Amino acid sequence: KVVHHDPEVSFGSFEDKGDLRLTPMAAERGIVDRFRSEHTAGKATLLADLKKLTATTNHEGVRLEQWIKRPDNHWPQLPEEIRREFTPEIWSLAENDIKYAGYIARQQNAVDKSARMEDKLLPAGLDYSVMKGLKREAQIKLDTIRPATFGQAARIQGVTPADLAMVEVWLRRSGEQN
Repeated sequence: KVVHHDPEVSFGSFEDKGDLRLTPMAAERGIVDRFRSEHTAGKATLLADLKKLTATTNHEGVRLEQWIKRPDNHWPQLPEEIRREFTPEIWSLAENDIKYAGYIARQQNAVDKSARMEDKLLPAGLDYSVMKGLKREAQIKLDTIRPATFGQAARIQGVTPADLAMVEVWLRRSGEQN
């Protein structure tokens, strides 16, 4: 089924980027019409153009990107000659991306670390009860279930990422894993 879009209807709130992530996939599967696909591609292009502008334009003695990162600064405060180049929707999306870039990068690093740890083996005879700092609940569950990998251990209810970090540090310090 192809979803048709009425051009008079908005695609969502200013902060909504779901269309940028999902429309290209929907277009590949043939479930959105050409108008929506082209509109979303245009929106992505405008957003990229605005991010280039913020990386190369100065405002109040700093790059516009750095100015926007400041908590008290928001795009509507910019001079009209800068603002008029893009719609409020695109400015809002860019501002959110710029302000939250650090948080997003940290989150992505955590996801990447989790993926790297997924298949990392845990020694078969590991005695979790001797690990100081590991919560008692985690010690019991890990000793009972005996996961083969960090990924399996991460899916045990009651075992937290902090618990797994403790196990990883303990293994590194004890020389059982590199």
